[in-house]
Amino acid sequence: MIENSFLIAQIIGLIALIGNMAAVQIKNSRNLVLAISVCDIFWALQFLILGANAGAFLCLASFFRNSLVAFSNANSIKYIITIFLVIISILSVYSYQGLFSLIPFLATSLYTISLLKIDCRGFVCRSTLICSLLWIAYAIIVGSYPIIICYSFCIFSNIIGMARHEKWDIGKCYKTFAPSIIRSLIIRPQTYP
Repeated sequence: MIENSFLIAQIIGLIALIGNMAAVQIKNSRNLVLAISVCDIFWALQFLILGANAGAFLCLASFFRNSLVAFSNANSIKYIITIFLVIISILSVYSYQGLFSLIPFLATSLYTISLLKIDCRGFVCRSTLICSLLWIAYAIIVGSYPIIICYSFCIFSNIIGMARHEKWDIGKCYKTFAPSIIRSLIIRPQTYP
């Protein structure tokens, strides 16, 4: 039974992975958030089957948060985010399974806060990079292989997108390539709207 549920969880995660890969092709920030929120239902189901309640509850909260943010005007977003930070905190306390269950809380909280600047692509992308690393760590712990793949692609996609849109000055030789990416990403970020 354990092997069957693990396999079912990975298949559901694969569906969410495919949905996320398709969603990131959307150019409009609000439509992107809405498309990703649909995938959150599948991630929640996968985490629930794997017994990772913190991840499941926070993915469901993300679905509702993203759906509301995508259809809200700019004035009401700060109230929605405040409400969802409280909801996320309550769900994290309720689903606490050990210190590792705080990882999705940190990722979800950071992403929720980044939605305050939903139209600032650079800020959201940098927040998403940190969130992706946190979700990868959590996925390794609970055994969610599709989410590891999904957020690895998300990291690479965000870095490439930021380099293109912000016109990073990336070194042409192997000695200057990595330092120039770090300089553009962390030291001198240009967060254009």
